[in-house]
Amino acid sequence: MNKEEMESAVTMICTVLKGLLEETGLYIAVDKKTKEFVFIERESFDRGDNRGRTARVSMEQINVKE
Repeated sequence: MNKEEMESAVTMICTVLKGLLEETGLYIAVDKKTKEFVFIERESFDRGDNRGRTARVSMEQINVKE
């Protein structure tokens, strides 16, 4: 894959991810200590409930490299 193809693929992945997060009403954050992605319910977080509903997934589950 050349640089242009890679940039195009990354743009497509980010666009799809953004759309899915918006569609499902979630934010995404990274917990550096546990090396997990944290998905946060947008509605509860926006209300100021920092303890809103969350779900976690290991970075290894989606092939993220440090």
